Amino acid sequence: MRTLGIYVRKLVPKLKNNEAWVSGLRTAIRSSTAKGWTVREHRGLARLEVRTGNGMRSAQLMKNNIPFTYSAQNMGDIITRVRNIYVEMANNGGDFDSAVAVCAGLAPKLTYSHDWVGAKDDFEKHKKEMGTGIGDLTWTKEFEPVITYAVNLLKTKDAPTNADKLLEICAKNGIQKKTDYMRRNNIEPKPLTYELGSPSREKRVQNLATFLRYCVTKKNYPSQWLPPDILSEYIGRLSKKAEKNKTKVDAILDQDFINLINSLPTDTGQVHHKAAAKKWVNAMKLCAVFGLRPIELRHLEYKKRKDEIWCNYKKRSGQGVTEPRKLDAFPLTDDEGNIYYEEVVELFKAGLLELPYQCLPDCKTVEGVGDQMGKWLKNKAGWISLKALMASRGEKVACYSFRHSYSLRCHNLNIDSGSVADAMGHSLRTHLEEYEYAKASTRSQAFEKARELQREKVANKVAV
Repeated sequence: MRTLGIYVRKLVPKLKNNEAWVSGLRTAIRSSTAKGWTVREHRGLARLEVRTGNGMRSAQLMKNNIPFTYSAQNMGDIITRVRNIYVEMANNGGDFDSAVAVCAGLAPKLTYSHDWVGAKDDFEKHKKEMGTGIGDLTWTKEFEPVITYAVNLLKTKDAPTNADKLLEICAKNGIQKKTDYMRRNNIEPKPLTYELGSPSREKRVQNLATFLRYCVTKKNYPSQWLPPDILSEYIGRLSKKAEKNKTKVDAILDQDFINLINSLPTDTGQVHHKAAAKKWVNAMKLCAVFGLRPIELRHLEYKKRKDEIWCNYKKRSGQGVTEPRKLDAFPLTDDEGNIYYEEVVELFKAGLLELPYQCLPDCKTVEGVGDQMGKWLKNKAGWISLKALMASRGEKVACYSFRHSYSLRCHNLNIDSGSVADAMGHSLRTHLEEYEYAKASTRSQAFEKARELQREKVANKVAV
C-alpha cells in the first residue's frame, strides 16, 4: 500500500506558486475577501484556508460533491466560490463550516434567507412611484416577466447563488405569460428562448440587473447579488444572419393604406364580425390621420371650447416624459388625388366614432393596443397581401406603420421636420434618427428656403 500511495502522488504534477494564474488567483481572493484568506493546492485539488482569531480553518472546495481541481481552467469558479463563502460567513455570524456547506449545496442555500417575493413587490412600487415613474403596462410587459421568472428560480433546490449565474440563466430562458384564455382551456405556458443580441434579451437583462441593484443598494442584500456595470456578456450579439434580417418598421404609402382599409370585412354578413371590423378600421384611420402611437388611442380628448383634439398620453423614456399635445389631422390622398378619412375627425369630435374596447380609456387589458390590433389583422387577406407587397420592396410593415405614414405624408408635402416631430410627440433628434427621409427633407427644405430669400432680396434690389 505504501508503494501504491507513492505512485499515485507521482501522477499529480507539482504546481509552482509563481505561475502567473496562481498569482492572479491569490490576488483576486485577497481583494474580494479579507486578510488571512487564501487557496492552496492539496494533492492536485483546491483547498481554502482561512486564518481567524481562533486559528486556522480549511476545507476542500466542492461543486456538486465533486472537488475543484487546482488549475487555471477552474480559476473563475474557485474565486466565485470563495467570495460566496466569505459573504455567507459575514451573514451567518462567522460560521465557517456552515458557510462552506451552504455554498457547496450541502445545506439550505443563501437564497432562502432573503425575501425575494417581498423585494419584487417593493421594487414594483419603487419603479412606479420614484424617478420618472413607469405605468402598469410597462411593468407588466417589461419588468414583471423576467423578475417573476428569476424569483421562481431562486426558490428551487438548485437556485443560483449570485448575480452572475442568475443573469446567465434568465438572459436566455423564460416562460410564456399565462393568459385568461390559457387558464380557461387548461393550457400550460411554453418555455421561451431569447436570441443572442436580440432587443428582447437586452431589455430582459437590463431590467433584471436593475432589480438586483435595487436589492443590494436599497434592501441591503449581499454584494454577491450586485450585477456588473457592463452587461454585454449576458446580452450577446446578433448572428450575422439575424443582423441582416433586422429591419425597422417602414411607412405605408397612402394608396396602400387605403387599399388595406377597403379590403377589411366591414360588410360581412356576420353582425359581430362586422361591428368589430368597423371599430378596428376606425382605430387604424385615427392612427394614420393623426400620426398616433396605437397606445395613444386610449388617451384622446376633444376640447370643445377650443375645438381641438388632444393626446394626453405621457410616454416615459430615458429622455424623460412627453407632454400632452394638440393633434393636427392630415388626411390621406390616393393616387388620383382624392382625399380620404376627413370624416373621422368630425365623428370623433361628435362622440360618434366607435372604437374597440381595447382602445377606450377605461380598458383594463394589460396587452398593448398595437399587439391586439396586430392580432386582429393577422389573418386578414388584405394585411397578408400588404406584408407581401412591402416585403418585395425590402420593407417591413406593422401597426406602427400607420403612424409612420403620417410622417411620410407630411414630409412629401414639405412640412418642416420640427413641426412634424412636434405633432407626433417626440423630439426633433428622435424624428431625424427614426426617419431617413426626414433628414433629406429637412436639408432640401432648408436650402430651398435660403434660395427663396436670396431671390426675394435680388427682386427687391431690382425693384428699387
